[in-house]
Amino acid sequence: MKPIGIETSSFLPLVWNTPYTPGLWSLLIQHVKGKTQKIRCLMHQDSIREAQGYFLAIQQKKTPWMYNPAHRLRALANNLSPKKLNQLPFPSTAFAVILGGSIWPQATYLNYARHCGFLYGDLVDQISEKQFTRKVLAELADNIEKRTKEIINFFDTITKSGTVLFNSQGKYPYWGRFYNGPAGYLVEIVIHKDPLPYNKMKYITPDAYHYAMMLQENASVMIVADGQFEKNTKEAGLNTQKLRVATAASWKFSF
Repeated sequence: MKPIGIETSSFLPLVWNTPYTPGLWSLLIQHVKGKTQKIRCLMHQDSIREAQGYFLAIQQKKTPWMYNPAHRLRALANNLSPKKLNQLPFPSTAFAVILGGSIWPQATYLNYARHCGFLYGDLVDQISEKQFTRKVLAELADNIEKRTKEIINFFDTITKSGTVLFNSQGKYPYWGRFYNGPAGYLVEIVIHKDPLPYNKMKYITPDAYHYAMMLQENASVMIVADGQFEKNTKEAGLNTQKLRVATAASWKFSF
C-alpha cells in the first residue's frame, strides 16, 4: 500500500493533542480501511522546520521576559520577598505567568501565549506544594526548560533518523487527553529530504510548497489538518487533482 502524505498541520496533532487529533486518526484509519494497525506515512523535512518555528521565540535572548515563561518565573523568585510570594494564589498565578509577559500584545503574540498555556499547563499539575515559594517557582521553571529542550531535541532526532513512530495518545496533552485518538493504532512516519528547493515567489505559502514536494513522491493521498490547505495550493496554481487532499475534521464542537 502506498504511504499517506502528511505535512506540518497533520504532523503536530500526532505530537500533541488538539481538536484535530481524533479526526486525523479517524481519517488515517479510514484510509487504510482498518486493515493494518501500523499506518505508513510520508513527510518532508521542511514540515519539521516549520514545526520548530514554534520554539524560535522562546530561545531568543533579546526579550526573554516577553517570550520565556521560565525567565518570568525566575524573575519573580529573585525579586519578590517570601511574604509576597506566599500571598500569590496557586495555581492561578502560575497560569498567568505562563500565559504571557506583554501588556499590549498583537495577535501573533496572543497565539504564542496560547501555545505556551497548552504546552506547559500540565507541568503545573506536577508541583506537589500548593503555594508559591522560591522552590516552587524554580521547579516549574526547570520543568518548562526541560520540556522545551526535550521537544527541540525530539525534532532534531527524528530529522536525523528519518523516521518516527506515534501511538494515538500523543506525546503531550496540550489541549487535553480527551482529544486522544482510538487505542490500538500506530503511525510510522518516514521523513524524506526536501526534493524541491523552496521558492517563495513560486509557492507563496508553505502549504503550496509541501504539496508540490508531495507530488514528487509515491503517496496515495495527502492528509492535512488545515481547512485552508487546498485553497492555498490552488491559489499557487497547483493542480490538486493530481494528488487528492483530505482534510481532518475538528472535534471542537463534539462535547
